[in-house]
Amino acid sequence: MTAKLTSEGKVKYLRRLRMKKGCLAFGFFIILGLLSGCNQQAVEEMDTAQFKEFMKNKESGFVVLTHYTNQEEQTRVHLKKAIEEYKQSTKHFNYLKQNTENDPNFLYNNGIEQGEETLAYYKNGVLQEEFNFPSEWDSEEIVKLHRFIEEMNRQES
Repeated sequence: MTAKLTSEGKVKYLRRLRMKKGCLAFGFFIILGLLSGCNQQAVEEMDTAQFKEFMKNKESGFVVLTHYTNQEEQTRVHLKKAIEEYKQSTKHFNYLKQNTENDPNFLYNNGIEQGEETLAYYKNGVLQEEFNFPSEWDSEEIVKLHRFIEEMNRQES
């Protein structure tokens, strides 16, 4: 009888634990949604058509072009901090998501001059300058990123 109660107790405990995790995850996404709605500085995803339109419409601003690196999460963290510090928004173009046919000339064929794993500044739809993301982030690289964004902001003003 004791083993049966223990087994039933474990099942009840696991059910309650799953419910708590589900509620926590739901709450996290609600908070994340509210925060992102309040924060005007964001990283907006864009596809190939939107990238072409960005250049065609002679828009200005920052564009992140990523392929995939082991440091992707660190890059996002450092980039987000720098963008928020300088009150900028940025567009994100993911090369792997867009190049579904594995075309080695995908960027060139779509009129995209920007290199992979870079943050670039465009003025009137024309690439002005790029910052190459490092394979390893250290304090020197973080400072370089902030200086790049600061310098591009000065040029914009």
